[in-house]
Amino acid sequence: MRTFIDKTGQPWEIDLTVGHLLNIKTELKLNLMDDPETIPDSIEKQVGILWITCFDQAKALGLGPVEFAKRLDGKVLCDAWLVWMEEWIDFFVHQSPARGQLIKELWDKARQLDLARARLIQQACSSTSSDCPIVTG
Repeated sequence: MRTFIDKTGQPWEIDLTVGHLLNIKTELKLNLMDDPETIPDSIEKQVGILWITCFDQAKALGLGPVEFAKRLDGKVLCDAWLVWMEEWIDFFVHQSPARGQLIKELWDKARQLDLARARLIQQACSSTSSDCPIVTG
């Protein structure tokens, strides 16, 4: 079990279970049990997955999905998603070590590619215009 802190200072526990994965499959049409090679990368899917995983905690605090999402700014979402991914990897490390290793390697590669893409944008902007937003990584 891992935790993240939302922008209000509220801690959230991520303790991924088969029940969460079944709810994600039913509600978001993402089969993360049988197709773990597909890493959800859209913000909408990530927030939906976090919501499903944290639903019981949010309910205890009287939060609905929008109120929960309002507590996730960019940095918090990044931190929360990293925590969720680590739990998902651990889930498979115990259930299927080969699959857990595959997910870990895919996640590491996706993060490396995102940083490389940011560096390319930064290089393109610095060589073409001073008005271009600079992305650091």
